[in-house]
Amino acid sequence: MMKYKKIMTWTIVLMLLAGVFFGFAKQDASAAVYAAPNLSVTKISKNKVGMRWSAVANAAGYKIFKGNKLIKTVGPAQTTLLYKNKGAGSAKYKVAALIQTAGMANPVQGPFSKAQKGKKNERHYVHSIKVNTVTYGYAPFRVKKISLSGNTYTITGHCVNNRLFKMKKYKVLDLTVYCDGKVTAHKKFKNLTVNCKAYGAKKITVKIKGKGGVDFRNAQGKTLHWAVQPYWEFVGNKSVK
Repeated sequence: MMKYKKIMTWTIVLMLLAGVFFGFAKQDASAAVYAAPNLSVTKISKNKVGMRWSAVANAAGYKIFKGNKLIKTVGPAQTTLLYKNKGAGSAKYKVAALIQTAGMANPVQGPFSKAQKGKKNERHYVHSIKVNTVTYGYAPFRVKKISLSGNTYTITGHCVNNRLFKMKKYKVLDLTVYCDGKVTAHKKFKNLTVNCKAYGAKKITVKIKGKGGVDFRNAQGKTLHWAVQPYWEFVGNKSVK
């Protein structure tokens, strides 16, 4: 009788372990199928944030949470959100996809993105400011950073003077800022003082009034077009987050 009880006990233990194992295997398989979105959050103001997240395969929609509170459910084509509420700029957010594959009667919620707090509404650019003495007469403007506060865009860059004489001023510095394909700010500076030494680089900071309340940090596509005289330059966008 004791031997029978021991066999029964070990049988139950093995069944429980098998259940746990297959439970984990099922969970892992689900995790592989249901991907978590990658979320980026921008602090636009103390009461407003912008969000952009990566699309998830088989998503029937997305749920957006402020902390653990659901604040919005959107359709599968939407991967951005501007959210305005008291204290929104200091909160943390996360997103989960609603997954619905063939044969599923109802969508199920996938895993959450990593909780994110809003970052500064600015972009940094990768452009060399190394002087090239071979290109005589070449003095381009190289942007390094654009930040947005309220409706003011602060653009920081360098005049890179490849010439053998001092660069006193740009006759024209024409700047156009874009956000998701739309012009949000533009200004043409005339006779802008530079005073950059021969074969040198000089930091320049200018401010432009434009459209505020946009998520410039998460903007897609080209974000800046600039042209200068005496040298005209049209350079494609090269930016990092």
